[in-house]
Amino acid sequence: MFFGTARRTTKNLQTTPAQRSTRFLKFIGRALTVAGVCSLPYRPVSATSPSDNGIGRTVPADTVVINEINYNSRDDYESGDWVELYNAGTTDVDLTGWTYSDSDDTHIFAFPDGTILASGEYLVAAEETANFSAIHPGVSNVVGDADFGLAGSGELVRIFDASGAIADSLTYDDSAPWPEEADGDGYTLALTDPTCDNHLPECWSASAQMNGTPGAPNFPPVTAVERETPETPLQIDIYPNPAAGQTTVSVSGATGDAVLVEVFDVRGRQVPISAARLSLPGSAVLDTGELATGLYFVRIASPRGTVHRAVMVGW
Repeated sequence: MFFGTARRTTKNLQTTPAQRSTRFLKFIGRALTVAGVCSLPYRPVSATSPSDNGIGRTVPADTVVINEINYNSRDDYESGDWVELYNAGTTDVDLTGWTYSDSDDTHIFAFPDGTILASGEYLVAAEETANFSAIHPGVSNVVGDADFGLAGSGELVRIFDASGAIADSLTYDDSAPWPEEADGDGYTLALTDPTCDNHLPECWSASAQMNGTPGAPNFPPVTAVERETPETPLQIDIYPNPAAGQTTVSVSGATGDAVLVEVFDVRGRQVPISAARLSLPGSAVLDTGELATGLYFVRIASPRGTVHRAVMVGW
């Protein structure tokens, strides 16, 4: 396979040296294909981004997005580098002709023809599928081998659609404000919400568990209060009391009994508490102990059995 560079151009009467070089690479690629040396057609990769900051996407955020990145595994869990895609849209996407690349235009992985990323599903592009499967034996929605890794000090990651346009891209880093736990501590970069602008570091967190969650949701869907119906929301208010190591949870918007299910942190680790039953509207005081600064999630089962979730901030 031959790889070249291409960029967006405007039509004019003269060709630039870069255009002539690209045409020459196309010619060579086609000649090798005819000769049987190369079985795949030449596919240029655009080094030009649709946004001024060098990152962005040309398709809406409700389609295919970069959802999780493993760029520096822990030494005893070396899965190789990998990137997970998520189809946040309502229709399936045929990834035939789509490619994945880093900041090097010669590093290109072409998704296998006929690969369908269904709505709401995940797909992992792995550097080496053998190493990946050794760490994640239960993950079957993986393709490879990409045969290139990602830089441990930060790198541009790009996904191109079949037309060669950037479908999604971002540049991560290994230091704050990007999550530092992903740099060799055993965690991955995990997008907190597929609709969040994923070139922003605040949209990313360390993964919910060691080695990440490839091929599956990054976190439990706890970033917003769920409602039984739009007309009857369950209002949850949380009041941390750091001095006493307690948290008061006040619930309104319904009547009857409710059960506090659990409290857990952003990595999915539960905070030990005693189960509490609330008489709605009402409140309960939880002995949560000393919580580190960060986000925590409270889950409450309503009288109708619906689980509601709310966010609280640790101290």
